[in-house]
Amino acid sequence: MITDDKINSSILKILDSIDTMRLGTAISCLRSFVEENRCAISIDDIDNMDRDYNLMLHYWGQGYVDPQNVTIFDALRKKAYECLIKIITAYEIKNEPFFTNNFNASLGYDMAPESVLTRLQNFVADVAMLTLDNNDLATTGEKDVYCKHDQFRQALFCHILTSSLWSEDCAKTFNDILLSPITDYIDAQIIISALTIALICHPDRRKFETLVNVYMHADNETMRQKAFVGWVFALTSPYCLDFYYADIIAKTQENNNVCSELIDLQKQVVLCMEAEKDHSMIQKDIIPDIMKGQNFSFTSSGIKEKEEDPLEDIINPEISDKAMEKMEDSIRKMVDMQKAGSDIYFGGFSQMKRYPFFYKIANWFMPFYVQNPEISNAIDKVGNVSIISSIVDKGPFCDSDKYSFAIALSSIINQIPKEMREMLDGGEVNPMMTDIDKTETVYIRRMVLQDMYRFFRLFPYRARIKSPFDDDTFLFVVNPQFDFCLKEKALHSIFHFMLKHKKKSALERLYKKIPKTDDTRLLMMQAVYQNVYGGNNSEVIACLKLIIDKEPNNLRALKMLGSAYLKANDYANAASCFERIHTLDTENRDNTLLYCMALSKNKDYEKALNLLYMLSVETTDNTNVTRVLAWTLMCMSRYSQAQKEYLRLLEQEDVETGDRLNFGYCQWLQGNIADAAQTFSDYCRMSDADNSSEFIIEEFYKDSSFLYEHGITTRDFSMMADLVALKYGS
Repeated sequence: MITDDKINSSILKILDSIDTMRLGTAISCLRSFVEENRCAISIDDIDNMDRDYNLMLHYWGQGYVDPQNVTIFDALRKKAYECLIKIITAYEIKNEPFFTNNFNASLGYDMAPESVLTRLQNFVADVAMLTLDNNDLATTGEKDVYCKHDQFRQALFCHILTSSLWSEDCAKTFNDILLSPITDYIDAQIIISALTIALICHPDRRKFETLVNVYMHADNETMRQKAFVGWVFALTSPYCLDFYYADIIAKTQENNNVCSELIDLQKQVVLCMEAEKDHSMIQKDIIPDIMKGQNFSFTSSGIKEKEEDPLEDIINPEISDKAMEKMEDSIRKMVDMQKAGSDIYFGGFSQMKRYPFFYKIANWFMPFYVQNPEISNAIDKVGNVSIISSIVDKGPFCDSDKYSFAIALSSIINQIPKEMREMLDGGEVNPMMTDIDKTETVYIRRMVLQDMYRFFRLFPYRARIKSPFDDDTFLFVVNPQFDFCLKEKALHSIFHFMLKHKKKSALERLYKKIPKTDDTRLLMMQAVYQNVYGGNNSEVIACLKLIIDKEPNNLRALKMLGSAYLKANDYANAASCFERIHTLDTENRDNTLLYCMALSKNKDYEKALNLLYMLSVETTDNTNVTRVLAWTLMCMSRYSQAQKEYLRLLEQEDVETGDRLNFGYCQWLQGNIADAAQTFSDYCRMSDADNSSEFIIEEFYKDSSFLYEHGITTRDFSMMADLVALKYGS
């Protein structure tokens, strides 16, 4: 991303002109930008565009009807856009150190497409030859082959990242490379990852189409999913315009699974974004229990075996069993979190991304392999390669975490107790989730995303690249290009997911995607959104009434509608709704209580009271029942009975602050002014009121209709507030 605000503003202006089809303005601004900033872009290209556009305008203005006008205009628009992309790329390479350094990192190699192809093919041949030899010389040769090729991979990544728009021939060559069965799988994946980051930085139709082709035609599922994540994330580029890729994206509909994969990808992106929150919860609630059940402790000097206390085993023989049970339960919780898609290892491995290995951008996306020369020293320190292999192969770790683990293990291997070392050597350490099928598409995609998330959260120069995990970019499914998949079922699924994860901004954007419909699921979505976030209670009622017209016994809709009527002070309709619910589900005491609340609000006190007495017998010490019963008795002017209920309520552990306020009303209505003032004063104290007088009088006005009905006047409000202030200050 360009850091110069003035330059960035000019580029965004050009981008907006192209997006809104103001082609003349776009061409003029492009010319000004190139002349003012001495860009490495030929002014001839702009002159040609300007001439062609003016010629088209001239003939059109003369009344000539050219059926090719639309085609010509679209082609010129595309040319203007690609000219801008070239300008952005050239400017960043020249002026932004991140791009400059990556550009320079590839200069020592011949990166012509055919040369790249030859080099990749030669590497496969060299590795094949090494397998034919079995001696020390072959081992030395293997290290040399892998070392030289790793250097080339790093340079190739940097080259692709900073390359300008691909030619048709270049794209064809790389398509051939990626879809060839003889291309090394690590090389292929590195190229795909490089294309992904490149496209997030600088849009390019041919690079984009290359990723789509891999997604559509590759046999290797890991490559398919990396390409899939790549072309989807490309749409989050700050310089991406919808029209540029529209026809290419349309081709993906040939894949019958693309819609379900897009929805699953969107959900997994959100789960990645919650990694820090999950880590905090794990550290606070789970890890302490796991550590209590371990026979090893972690100290500043390394890992040590705990000394057993035989006396403790005699006195409390059940303690160790309980500790083990808690540990197993905590591990199960983590396993369940991971099965649900949570990135449970992010927090633990995030501190391990400071190793020099991660200074190079390509290493964040490097598939794990033990021959990697970048970790050869770490492998040598561990001594037994199988220790690392057994854990990384069994464990559900993304590639960058595997490298973190290998490097971290090498630094502590000599501090590990003998018993644990023997377990590691024997491959007896089984990481969680060893039963997971790592060939499943969902799992592969999850690992790809986790590598991506670590890069965009932890890479030192991440600020130079717009993250697809940012709040303003992560919701890619609302892109108009994906309207083909965001139909009723999919829309309901993703909307429900965002509700569950409380993604308000996402819900606001998804809400706009809901069409006018009589589909009950979509109507419920509208109602839920407006109820929780939108604040349009009238729309909530309207949507729910449509649902109930079609499904009269829909308990969820009836319950929401009753609550909406309560919010609207329409107590008669609220009571009618909850009566219907009570009739349909007589065994549900919570619904009965809601019915009682509605009856009480509708001043049908006797009916409410009969049901409340029944509930109080059936549910002893139910504070909610007591709360509604006390309020109903007070509304019926049965103050002494209400007071008894309030006193009982205030003794409960789950008493609410508002209960004390209502108890104060009960005392006040009985003429116990001093007691009421003291209760109100306590209520102010519990509410941390800065100004007790102003605070309490606001509460009185909130309940003014009830208080007026029971003989309390506005004058009484003022006097009581002053009395409370006196007691509050004492």
